[in-house]
Amino acid sequence: MDEFVYMFENDYENVSPSNYSCNPSRPEAVAGNPSTALESGRMFLQNHFLYETQLFGIQSPNETYANVTNAETGFGSLGESIQECEGIYGKPASFVMVDFFNVGPAIASVDRANGVSGAQGRKSLSTEALVQSTGAGVRERGSLLAVVLAVGVAVFFGA
Repeated sequence: MDEFVYMFENDYENVSPSNYSCNPSRPEAVAGNPSTALESGRMFLQNHFLYETQLFGIQSPNETYANVTNAETGFGSLGESIQECEGIYGKPASFVMVDFFNVGPAIASVDRANGVSGAQGRKSLSTEALVQSTGAGVRERGSLLAVVLAVGVAVFFGA
């Protein structure tokens, strides 16, 4: 199923808070034209996250700026971006995509856009950025040994 039959999205390759825009970037049929996107009846997927450029031009999520990116107010904040796009489209985005949703109150900005207050039953999360781990009791050295063993077997048997 092609997601862009049902939705459109703004740009997602932002490396500076000044890059945020409510203009649709995908699908091509509505790109750059908010009124065409709105008239198409598609749902709006609002991307709001920053990348940082690593070695060889590889982009990765900008973890150090997440508390500002996901904040309710301020330059480049999620809260202000949601309000700006709501002003253009006349309603909040159907979906909001962020990195590190638990950092800088991203949920509070979405709640405000949807008129939610005093939500019940939510699980409390740490506000520290989540980090990738190898899992409980799994040692990285063992994984490396498995890879070396697999390559050795492949070479031996001529794969």
